Amino acid sequence: GADVVAIGEGEQTMEELLRCIKEGGELEQVAGIAFLRGDQLIRTPERTLIRAIDELPIPFREGIPLERYLQTWKQHHGASSISISTMRGCPYTCRWCSRAVYGGTYRRRSPAAVADEMEQLRDRYNPRNRRR
Repeated sequence: GADVVAIGEGEQTMEELLRCIKEGGELEQVAGIAFLRGDQLIRTPERTLIRAIDELPIPFREGIPLERYLQTWKQHHGASSISISTMRGCPYTCRWCSRAVYGGTYRRRSPAAVADEMEQLRDRYNPRNRRR
């Protein structure tokens, strides 16, 4: 039921797609999407992957009721946790997780950026991975 699908990494694609829709542009000009025009599937060229992933903002967790998520984990597992993405892609060649989105690439965030995000999560949400 979707009108347009972002293929691969979506940050730059969604920004460009929203601008295109708002300004009444042609969808064919947006890289990294697929959509139907009548019965014809149109797929635009792939978008270049983001190399400097440290420049991406951390997820806007305040936009969802994360406290409910943490509480549900605590009720069912005795502890709570929050996921952090430390990289994109995978250095291995299996076909399990990220190959469909990231291809054969492997890009890591800097240890400092990951540590900063961990500190923010600890200070704001105080997740506990140990049962107390």
